[in-house]
Amino acid sequence: MEVAMSITLELPKQLNIDHGMFFASGFSCSLNARDRKIVCVTSGNSYFGSHLIKKLLACGYLVRVIIQNQANLEDMKELMREEMEQLESVVVARMGDLESLCNAFRGCHAVFHTSSFIDPRGISGYTVGQIISV
Repeated sequence: MEVAMSITLELPKQLNIDHGMFFASGFSCSLNARDRKIVCVTSGNSYFGSHLIKKLLACGYLVRVIIQNQANLEDMKELMREEMEQLESVVVARMGDLESLCNAFRGCHAVFHTSSFIDPRGISGYTVGQIISV
């Protein structure tokens, strides 16, 4: 039996952002667990991230998890007792550090970004930093 996950995301056609207008169209992604490609999940120590990881592992995917610091590893161990040994790896990478993220994503077929934080402007700081640096 072939296990496949097909994801279709419908994005808004036009989204107002402080930095201008963002235009997008729908897209889809098809992943096949049988190919044994690595998928990455950010913030594996979160409630949502840990449940997504469990589902991906149950479907047969190789999962790499990104956490922001070593202390998050203990939170992950609490949320995912048995699944910890099934992970491809757990990597510490700062969301604001482009180089550490590139290293963490290297070799991944897909990234499930579940990490977030709030800044005073209402836009995640690392997103603003990447927009400005481009």
